[in-house]
Amino acid sequence: MNKSDVIVIGAGAVGSASAYFLARAGKKVTVLEKKDSCMGTGGATGGLLSWFTKKPGYHLELFLRSKVLFPQLAEELEGDIGLQYDVGTLQIIENELEYDLVKQSMLREDIPQGFHLEMLDHKQLHEYEPYMADDLTNALLIPESGYIDVFKYIYALVANAKRLGAEFHNETEVTGFLREGDRVIGVHTNKGDFYADTVVNCCGTWGGKIAAMLGYETLPIKPRRGQIVAMEPCGPRVMHMITSSSYQTVKFHPELITDETIKRTGYTFALEQSEAGTILINGTREFADFDKGITFDGIRLMIQGAAKVYPCLKDMKIMRMFSGLRPYTPDGLPIVGKLGDLEGFIMACGHEGDGIALSPITGSIVADLVCHGQTSFDISPLSSRRFL
Repeated sequence: MNKSDVIVIGAGAVGSASAYFLARAGKKVTVLEKKDSCMGTGGATGGLLSWFTKKPGYHLELFLRSKVLFPQLAEELEGDIGLQYDVGTLQIIENELEYDLVKQSMLREDIPQGFHLEMLDHKQLHEYEPYMADDLTNALLIPESGYIDVFKYIYALVANAKRLGAEFHNETEVTGFLREGDRVIGVHTNKGDFYADTVVNCCGTWGGKIAAMLGYETLPIKPRRGQIVAMEPCGPRVMHMITSSSYQTVKFHPELITDETIKRTGYTFALEQSEAGTILINGTREFADFDKGITFDGIRLMIQGAAKVYPCLKDMKIMRMFSGLRPYTPDGLPIVGKLGDLEGFIMACGHEGDGIALSPITGSIVADLVCHGQTSFDISPLSSRRFL
């Protein structure tokens, strides 16, 4: 019988982090992945690590706990994870509404101790970003934010989990569950049955479908499509991670949006340039079920918006256009912990665009739940019961 201590379903950022933390704790871990690592949400997302994009309160606290773990992982994982901490990001301000919202955000009472925000004037902005359009006069500098290379990070987690004894089975799709009463004891797959004392659902966007196989069909994990454009490689043009202040409007003040296309696509944009010189433009936040296609409206808005900020993009060729699905929940928090009254089954999904940023703390929580049956801090806001 193929028996482990723990089965982790899904080998994206959260699944790979959970596998690593569990293997580090001495557990025998089997990871089942429908495709391959980075072929889901993890391979179609950016590497921004910023406290400023997190909702005040518990969401922000969760990120700050995760932030502490990234440097530790960079030290203990064999191989480079592409971590650049506190390199700073810029949030571009393009109109008076965005300026007013940014000024309000600078007065937030929940700014963590040791963190700060700084408004840049025209001269300062163009010292930071010399290729930016000259008519942009202000930007918000968020110094204590950083970046991680998503592919390096996930593959380092996979390699180090394997080094500690974890087994990864790609092209292995879960088709059902093995149960004894209210306890899950294993899974059916297209490659046979696997047994374990605990099964962990790290399927991200597909986490709700996995829960439905166990009779829990009401979890509101919905796919939210984010479209991405990759420009041809070039010399250094984008010196920092760049986000649009429209992101704050779309995420926290959607009632202020009047453009119907922006309402439908959830349009904003973020820019980053990889070590290889590729400039990535993303994204949209649109409900399109599990459709990963790209749309004219979404791509047009992203390219036009980015080219307004960086005119040099007008002379570059598009290398690739693609999209990824983010696992949305109504309150913006993931679902982590037991699923209803089931024993032997843990949820760890629904992170939307925070799967990378919150993967270390989620993996740590999963390991604590499996090894000790409890965590060192309150995770009740993440309970599945808030939706059941």
